Amino acid sequence: MQRFGSFIRSLLGQTPRSRAPVGPDSVDADFPFANEFAVPTKRIVNTAGYSVELDLTTQVLAIKAPMDKEWDFDYSRDGSSGFTDATLTPTLASTDITAPLSASVLVQKAKLFDDGLYAAVEVVAQEGTGQHAGKARLIASLGRAIADADPSFSQSAQKLLLGAASLGDVHINVPANVQPIVTRGVEEFLADQLRSKPIGFYTWSAQLRKIFQQDRMLQGELDATGVKVIANALQADPVARDTYERQLRLISRLTNPFVMPDIRTVLEAMDRGSVDVPDSDIRFFPPSIAHETNLAKKLFGNAPIPDDFVLVDELIRQIRSGELDLGPTANSGWYDYQTWALEPLVIPERMPEGKRLFLDDEYRKFLLDLFKGALTLTRESHIKQLEVAMCGAAMGAEQEDVFIDIDPALSAEPLPTFYLRRALGYRFIRTVLKDTFGAETLLKLHRLTEVGPVRMSLAEELDDIETLFLGAHVSVSRELGLVPEEVPDSKVSAGDAAARFVSWMRDLNSDPDLDQDLRTMIPVFYDVQRRKTKVWTFLGWSHRAVMISFDQRPRATVRDLNGKVLRHHPDIRWGFLYSQLQYPVTAEIYVDRILDRDEFRKLCDSCGRRSEILKRLDA
Repeated sequence: MQRFGSFIRSLLGQTPRSRAPVGPDSVDADFPFANEFAVPTKRIVNTAGYSVELDLTTQVLAIKAPMDKEWDFDYSRDGSSGFTDATLTPTLASTDITAPLSASVLVQKAKLFDDGLYAAVEVVAQEGTGQHAGKARLIASLGRAIADADPSFSQSAQKLLLGAASLGDVHINVPANVQPIVTRGVEEFLADQLRSKPIGFYTWSAQLRKIFQQDRMLQGELDATGVKVIANALQADPVARDTYERQLRLISRLTNPFVMPDIRTVLEAMDRGSVDVPDSDIRFFPPSIAHETNLAKKLFGNAPIPDDFVLVDELIRQIRSGELDLGPTANSGWYDYQTWALEPLVIPERMPEGKRLFLDDEYRKFLLDLFKGALTLTRESHIKQLEVAMCGAAMGAEQEDVFIDIDPALSAEPLPTFYLRRALGYRFIRTVLKDTFGAETLLKLHRLTEVGPVRMSLAEELDDIETLFLGAHVSVSRELGLVPEEVPDSKVSAGDAAARFVSWMRDLNSDPDLDQDLRTMIPVFYDVQRRKTKVWTFLGWSHRAVMISFDQRPRATVRDLNGKVLRHHPDIRWGFLYSQLQYPVTAEIYVDRILDRDEFRKLCDSCGRRSEILKRLDA
């Protein structure tokens, strides 16, 4: 098996079985191991009065998804019937969650946690806590320094900073002769809904809405004079400069590095005695890069966009061809880590688990749907900070004979690398938050939800969700006969992590995160020629019938209950698992207007199927 160890350290004819509810009793397997990170070569199945030892070194599982449409007898008004779009449900809790667990359930769990973490960080970064004085204090300090300046040479800075202060509810006494400049700047900003309309979790509260608009305005253009005015104010106030630089470090690691330079480049030049301001496009809080927007600009930054171009499909093509490498770099932020975690959904055959799996084409399409849905949800969590690019100028009869039935054993979809990389992403962001706010402050922070903060501290929840994903990785790796990845300095053992995963599956029905509606519309780029915004939409959940069987059977040794090897025993009947796996339904389309969560969900509720929703959006 190809190991990630050094990289982690550097980054930090068959009979179907009925579906079983998710839980520890849904898998009849025991995987004995002498060492937590030794190759799990054995699986023990006790059934029909026999103990069967399976040699996993010869096992390859086949996963097939034979159908991706539902049969709909109300397909048309004339009474005809046929295949049509699968029925959509707004939440996972309204679906039948069975074993093996769909990776979509873990995607939803991660999405709700990520939103709540980001929202909590936004609030404390605004107000200040621990080692971080906060953006509100920074903006107030700089705003006071430039409010009384002559507008003839500081208008750009006044419009940007004082306008952002107004939107963020940061109080600054603005002189009467400057107020019209600020009002005009705010009005121009609010007229551009692509920039100013809060979406995602920023609609949870008035405070988050204000932070969204404040920071989005601070991403706006500054002329050379405005840059110099702000740089002079920062250089004259060491506390403000430290807060500004600390906030930039947080943003670039919480999301990703910046598309454009920030004022630090000017401050560094001034420290060296230079009085010239660089001509490059400098922003106070620049937006962050992303693989998808970089790709759109590279292909169509100054060229017309073809009618049939689908950005996410081109993203997938370049990942497959090797033209696009999703691996995080030393400068990567959390968004890069989250995107990298999704890579196994596109190229599963190149992952360590690839040699133990045979995936049919339909199941591969299923994984691509999961990639598209998970990437859409991940982008929404970072939407305030990410750049929105400008582009384009038959079943057999039951037999009564005695058989030893052996089915594949899987607690969750066999995507152990995806689960591992998600766990590593949480380890990364915990380090970022500790560096920014301090370890003691992290123990006092709480993840936010739409109805308020959760009881558990953010530090505890980060440990828990990292353990949850690590446990999914360990459990599925063992079931495939693979070595679970040893994560350096992990706070939990592999066995404890797997136990946490099993415990969480047992209590799925009591997890409130699985009852949340994630349907959303997220802008990706603005098509200048068409004057429309290309968006990724998450339309809800559907399900697929999936069958898991033995493509290559494990070698079996049959014993009686006293441990004696039996030469003569009933025939082994190699079965398969049948389940309905949830998957996200998405679309990439052009729209004239961005809808927030409530607006978009209301539209979806009035339709029901993907084709109907897209027809309404097109209209």
